[in-house]
Amino acid sequence: MITFDQRADAAAADVLKRLLQSIEANLAGAIDAPDSECLHDLRVAVRRSRSVQRELKRAFPAPALDHFRGEFRWLQTITGPARDLDVYVLGFDDLRAQVSNGDRGGLDPLLELLVGRRLEARDAMAADLRSQRATAAFFGWRSLLLGLEQLPDDDRPQAPRPIGEVAGKRIRKTYKGIVRRGSGIRRSSPAEAYHELRKQGKELRYLLELF
Repeated sequence: MITFDQRADAAAADVLKRLLQSIEANLAGAIDAPDSECLHDLRVAVRRSRSVQRELKRAFPAPALDHFRGEFRWLQTITGPARDLDVYVLGFDDLRAQVSNGDRGGLDPLLELLVGRRLEARDAMAADLRSQRATAAFFGWRSLLLGLEQLPDDDRPQAPRPIGEVAGKRIRKTYKGIVRRGSGIRRSSPAEAYHELRKQGKELRYLLELF
């Protein structure tokens, strides 16, 4: 249970340890099971972990955090193609329903192609998730979190501050950024503008949910 006056590094570690448990709980299912939910839940936990790493970076020793931010970015990358193809295959009936009855059979080769590529993507992802790199990333990240509060505060200015103050400041800043970015969007704005606004919205949602 996080409290307002808890040290920021201790609160961050508590949240991140729970997220790591979620990643590891879904790991076997993401690798072996045809059910896509385990992979989805794993990716959500990775994204939320990356958000905490980014928003509370000054509660961590910079060299160690830089390394693990790279490893979590890698985890997000290697699981992306398999998840995208899960979405395409599982949503294919909805796509098919948009085509007239007489033409629906013409989509069968596309579905066959997507299923094949989904299997290939899952095999590649499984190999990466079973790799020594992934194992070392999870072990090293847990070790850092377990010992985080005992590290010197010299290069971690956020570490001893109350998490309520630190998270509150990040939430306010993120919210103001959303308002500023959103107020500049028009119907003629490029898709990238909407995408960046949506990403910032997710960042705010994760901060509110986790803290």
